Amino acid sequence: MMDALVLWAHIFVMEAAGKTPARKETDDMFRTLKSDIQAVLHRDPAAKSAIEVLLCYPGFKAVRMHRRANWFYHHGMNLFARMTSEWARFVTGVDIHPGATIGKRLFIDHGEGVV
Repeated sequence: MMDALVLWAHIFVMEAAGKTPARKETDDMFRTLKSDIQAVLHRDPAAKSAIEVLLCYPGFKAVRMHRRANWFYHHGMNLFARMTSEWARFVTGVDIHPGATIGKRLFIDHGEGVV
């Protein structure tokens, strides 16, 4: 849900600037979302459904929020990157620097206090 809101905001800003957003970026966002969900479902026997992962897994939320913060960081919006990172830490207890590179299919289980 939050990824869709970020995508909408990105499209709004791009259109206001007279640019059209790249479809590839949108496709990549949903592809990584699916990959992140599958990583949890494959590695955690307690995970029963994608909706459960979306709503109940703080490690999953931390990774998704980091990907958003990382996008801001690499597009020169450092304040938004830090704000997103701090919000993620407050909500999930997992602190990931917005500039950190995280590969595909990362799964953080019971991540409270992870830095």
